[in-house]
Amino acid sequence: MNLVVLRHPRAIAWSLIPLGAGAMAAAMAVYFLAELPRASLPDEPFATTDGRVVIPQALKGRKLVINLWASWFPPCRAELPIMADFAYTDRRADFLFADQGEDIAAIQSFLQARGIVLDTVLLDRYGSIARRYQVRGLPTTLFINEDGNVQSINVGELSRENLMAAPAESMLGANNVPACGVHFTLGAPAVLPIAAVAV
Repeated sequence: MNLVVLRHPRAIAWSLIPLGAGAMAAAMAVYFLAELPRASLPDEPFATTDGRVVIPQALKGRKLVINLWASWFPPCRAELPIMADFAYTDRRADFLFADQGEDIAAIQSFLQARGIVLDTVLLDRYGSIARRYQVRGLPTTLFINEDGNVQSINVGELSRENLMAAPAESMLGANNVPACGVHFTLGAPAVLPIAAVAV
């Protein structure tokens, strides 16, 4: 049996690549296979862009889709019109669009410039919904069942194809399909410390 001794710094560096890749794969597996958050619906009031106050806990008993977004982030900008269409056409759930950390003028300006109409835009100025559900990036969409429990989470930009395909139905729990899990779509979400969201 031959034992290879690496004495050259470049050879040592190249030999560490497989170890680093293995560690990264293990970390990703833990992240992807993590349990869904067991947090209850927020019981704090959130102002909306149209002057109402919404307490998500009061919506328990109905299916909810909570989309966490920010107008400054390109994947959120691309996803929001698609989510708005989905919310308008799919009446199996109530949709809450929780803007993360922006003021009402910036939100309204963005929505108006893009011609996006949303029924309920929550002003989550300090990222409390993201903290409650341990959200690590934007955009993130939470699919919540009638009991107020998270059925599934989509981290990253949802495309029209993703929403119109079977996963969207299973995320909402239609046709007795068990809806659970964490779904990751193409396009890396913006990974932000929650403190950076609080403006």
